[in-house]
Amino acid sequence: MTEGNILDRAVAMARRKQTGFRSFCASVDLLGVREMAPKRPSELIERLNDLYEGLGGALELHPPPAATRACFAGDSFFVVRELTPEAQVEKDWPSFCGHLYALAAHVQHLEKAWGNPGVRVIVSYGDLVPLSDPEALRRNLTVSGYTRDWLLLTGVDDALLKCWQAEAGGSRLGFQRECFWHEDLGNPRAYLGSPILEVRDALLQAPELYPQLYREIVGRVAERTSLPP
Repeated sequence: MTEGNILDRAVAMARRKQTGFRSFCASVDLLGVREMAPKRPSELIERLNDLYEGLGGALELHPPPAATRACFAGDSFFVVRELTPEAQVEKDWPSFCGHLYALAAHVQHLEKAWGNPGVRVIVSYGDLVPLSDPEALRRNLTVSGYTRDWLLLTGVDDALLKCWQAEAGGSRLGFQRECFWHEDLGNPRAYLGSPILEVRDALLQAPELYPQLYREIVGRVAERTSLPP
């Protein structure tokens, strides 16, 4: 490793120790998995594989506007975008939401075409305490053989916690199925629900149009709910 690389890493670590980090988080939840698992396990395996491959195809059509971290966990797919203290939440939120809506619309279309119940999406924002050096264990040659499949999604993340809470509460808390639930920027823990519809061809491979798509999503809000305090 060159002296320049070491210096760059030291600077990055110092920046990640600052306070004021925030994040956006989204969860894409496959519906009906609990009912399917004991009755049709082979179909469920195919469905999970289809989701994984479908998201790959969706990313080709709708590339992300900025770097994100993502992982599969059970029947859900989580996406996190970490925001530095100087980032402008109001400016970046529409692009993040527009991108996740485009991905969700692609997956929803595939799900319905295969006769499945579809998806529910939760998108949240919040404060973040990140790890200083998220790739440290991958670089550690002593343990790298054990950690090559490890994934760091994020640090202590309020947005991720809210996504988990909304998923766990589901329809009981008003988070209806087949809906794109996005947190109200002006009202934390309050969520706006928009139907998941197919996106126009003009939005293919056009990240610069995600804010426009977000405005359309807001204009189609049909449901409202909130997480408890």
